[in-house]
Formats: sequence, structure tokens, C-alpha cells
Amino acid sequence: MSQIQTSQLIEGMFLSKDVFINSTVLFKAGTLVTSAIIEELNQLGIETVTIDKERPILKYEGLHHRSTTDARGFALSEEFSQHFSLIANELRYGRALNAENTYQWIKSLYIYLLSDPTVAQLVRDLKQWNFYTFNHSLDVFVLGALLAKKSNMKNVETFALGCLLHDIGKMYTPRTLLDKKGKLTEHEYGIIKHHPVDGANMLEKLDFPQTVVKLARSHHERLDQSGYPYHASASELDKDVRIIMIIDVYSALTLNRSYRKPVPATQALEIILKDSDKQYDVNQCYDLINLLRLYPQMTEVILSDGRQGTITYDNGSSEMLPIVKLKDNNKIIQLPRNLSTTISSVIGWKKSFVKEKGKQNWFDFIFSLINNTRMETLRLFDILSDSKRVEDIYSDIIERAMNEIQHAVDKNQILKADQLVAMYSLIHLLDIKMVDFIGTIRQENAVIVANIEGLNNRLPLRMVNDLIEINGMKTKYLGEVDQLEDIIQLMKVKNLHTLALSLTKEESILPMKQHVMKLIKFDPHIRILVHGQKSKYLRETFSHLKNVVLTENIPGFICVLNNNTLFNNVDQYKKTGSSSRHH
Repeated sequence: MSQIQTSQLIEGMFLSKDVFINSTVLFKAGTLVTSAIIEELNQLGIETVTIDKERPILKYEGLHHRSTTDARGFALSEEFSQHFSLIANELRYGRALNAENTYQWIKSLYIYLLSDPTVAQLVRDLKQWNFYTFNHSLDVFVLGALLAKKSNMKNVETFALGCLLHDIGKMYTPRTLLDKKGKLTEHEYGIIKHHPVDGANMLEKLDFPQTVVKLARSHHERLDQSGYPYHASASELDKDVRIIMIIDVYSALTLNRSYRKPVPATQALEIILKDSDKQYDVNQCYDLINLLRLYPQMTEVILSDGRQGTITYDNGSSEMLPIVKLKDNNKIIQLPRNLSTTISSVIGWKKSFVKEKGKQNWFDFIFSLINNTRMETLRLFDILSDSKRVEDIYSDIIERAMNEIQHAVDKNQILKADQLVAMYSLIHLLDIKMVDFIGTIRQENAVIVANIEGLNNRLPLRMVNDLIEINGMKTKYLGEVDQLEDIIQLMKVKNLHTLALSLTKEESILPMKQHVMKLIKFDPHIRILVHGQKSKYLRETFSHLKNVVLTENIPGFICVLNNNTLFNNVDQYKKTGSSSRHH
């Protein structure tokens, strides 16, 4: 054992003593040191740690010729049972584990894989780093092994090991991101997206089989090249990758997360099926459904007696015993509890059902805004915003709703008063949701956000203000300002040099030109953003100035946030040594 300065730590060392903070164990003795751990220790001001210099270099020994003591085997058995009880229930696993010998096989496979010291080390450290990621990895291992066995895959053990370690790269992801209660911003999501390459690099260094490395690297790829990290094409994605990408999504949707409740299993399968013509292999989707025997609505099936039908549900039906509408005569039957008639297999799915449901949810959301039914607005917003990044929520939901309601006013389909109610409903919605969206402020100099157009312009500028704060910058939101001199006075007193204004009304174009010119005359180094549909009419006047930026919509403004130095945007999360390699 040797005590060293934290600044002297390097990846691959092992801690020989527990590291404490405020009498709580932060990292246990035996933990493998990663760049993310070094970064966290430095951030917390922990100056020294004790390492084990005698510990041999970590290397994977292989699946063959393993043995484990009875005591170790019993401990692993108890560990598996304890953790599996947290993720396994009939509403997620359906009938996949009904047979006792199936459960025993899975548990034996877990014990077998963790008899390798390197696998055991990585699993233990992952559990310590982020407990949700460990639970998710265990879940993917169970589902992956079951599906691989059912489909007669060769080398099930190697595939199962890849499933267990597929997210090991998240040991290089800051825990502040993994534990975040709200939705991720694009900036934060970009950091998360490093984990497949980080994991693959780690596993390759430790001499794991290439199949295991591949599953860590490629489980977020998609058949239409929309995945990451390499946007691989369908021809580059083997069957094992196609299986794990579906299981990974199903597990992520149906397990409890820090930022949302679990999605019901049949709804999660609907989400996967909806994208199966582009992103996923539809046959692998059907294999997962047949394994679980949980059937999404509008699934087309063959019954055990040869009849064909479509799955449907009513308020009293069970997901385990769904209602089937027969193809031949449109007769509705309830599958019996004695299982005398069961579903043999899935043969198709009516995708139009989900599209229609999505359209109805959007229509109901707009209707709830106009009628100010706040609980219904919140419920529908959560459905519409699921799986979206924060910035996409503002462009795809808030701005879209604002524009559609304006269009309805222009067409005399709704009253101007209805629009005002809807705008205040959206502002109230943002008031509630900003608690979840806001991150850590990482820049001291504030941005002044001011509306000099009047009451009708609150929502566009509010979106700008929120997105600036969400991306880690302070704002001074002034709301409606009668006199430009009030803004100039604030800039003088607070020594501020960045300003965001809105321009949505035609009659405001000329006054806005005059305001911007006056502000530049007051402070030649001022940075000004003018946001709104009418900002395009300022381009001819100010296009030669780098310190004046014009954006017409939220996607354009987000591009400025991500790519422009207007706000002196800096990273909140420093890249760890591992992540920085991939830039």
C-alpha cells in the first residue's frame, strides 16, 4: 500500500483503502481507478488516496477452465437474486421466466461469467459508480441471454457477457449526468454519447473477445445510420448487434429512471415497433414479443388453433390475457385463463395505430392549452416529450404549438382570446418544467433578456431565456421594458455586455433597428441577439457585424447556443481523459 497525491493517480491503479467524504464511503477499497474517478476526486478536493501497488494488471482470462469456491458461488447466487428482484416483474418479463429451470439457468450463467476476476471487478465497480446503469446492464444481460438461447444463437455465453458489459463505458461518464433528475440538454447528451467508444476501448485493452467489444461499441447504432458513434449502415450490423440494440431500448424504457417513471411494457414495444421499419430489425422485435408474450395493441398474431387475429384491449383486459379480434369474422374473443387457446406467434403489426394515436395526443394537447386544463396539459406534455432532448422540446412542442395556434387565429378558426389563454398555459407549463430542465450555472456573466415589444411577445422571449439558462448561463429576465434607457442603465451598473431581444411584430422592425444602433453606439463591444420571425428584416442592416446575431426560430437559436461564441459558452462538464480522446 502507498499513499499518493490524487494528482499522481493514473488509470488502471487500484484503491487499497476506502475513500470517504463527510463520513460516507465515496469509493470502496479495490476500486479500479478511471479518469472519471480521478476527475471527481479532484473536484471534491480530496488530495490523497491509498493505492495497492502489488495488485496485478487487470486482464480478462477467458470463458474456459473456470472454477469458483462454494462460498464465492453462494455469494454470487445471493447477489444475483437480490438485484434481480429489483428489476424482474411479470409486467416487464411477461412469461419469459415462467419455468423455474429458466431462472436457474440465468443465475448459473451469471455466476459462471463473474467467476472471472476481471468481469467481477468491472461489474462491482459499475454498480458503485452508478446503480441504475448496473441494474440496466443486468436486465439487458437477462433479456439478451434468454433471447439468444431462444433463437439458438451460437456462443450464447459470449453474447451474454457482451450484454452484461455493454454500458461499461459509462464508468467514464460524470455521475452528475448519469444521476441527473431532469432531461438532458444536447450538450449533456453529447457527453453521454462517448460511452460506447469509451467502453469498447476499455474492454479491448483488457483483452475481452471482439464480440464483447463490438456490443459495447455498437449497441446504439441503428439500421438507418441514425445511431452513434459511427452511424453504421445496416450491412455492418450483425444479428447480435441488432438484438442488443432492441433489448437495450426496451430495458431503458421499462425500468424506473431518475428523470421519469417506467413505460408500460406493451407501450415500450409499440415505441420500438414504430421505428422497426427504419431503425430496428422487425424480426428481432417480433422475437422479443414472442419471448415475453406481451403483445402491443394492433399486433397481428396466429393463435394456437391456427386462427389469425389482431390484439386489442379494453379497460378491463389484462396484458397477459389480451383480447383478440379474429380476422375471418371480426369476432372479439378473450384468451382464456386456462390457456387452452394461446398466441403462437406474432406475424405483423398495424403501424397506423401509433401514428393516429400520436396525432390525437397532439390535437388533445392543443385543445388543453386553449381550454387551460392544466392537469391534462401536463399529462399530454409528458407523453409528447418522452425521449426528447430539452432543446427539442422547445422547438418540437412549445414553438410548434405557438405557431399552430397563431395559424388558427390567422384562419379565424379560434379567437384571439383563445390564443392568449393558450400562451399563458404554455408559460405556466414552462414554469413547472423548468425545475426539471435547469442545469448547473457555469458562467458568471449574465445575459440580459428583455422584451420591448409588449405583452403579446412573452412566450418567444421566455423560450430564449429558458434555453440560455438550461445551457448553463445566468440571465436577467426583464420581461416587458418601456424604455431602452432602462436596459442601458442596467448594463452600466452591472457591467453587462450581452443582450437578447425579440422581434415578432412588423411594426417593431424600424424601432428595433434604431434600438440596436443606439446600443452599439453606447457599447461598441456589446453582443446582441435579436430573435423572432421578423428578425430577417434586420439582416441587410447588420449582416456585417459579428456581434449582432439574428435568429428566426428556436432551432436557429439553438444552433447559436451550440456553435457561436456570442454567449461565451463553456463546458459545464470537463471531458475526462477517456472522453477527450474521441474529439
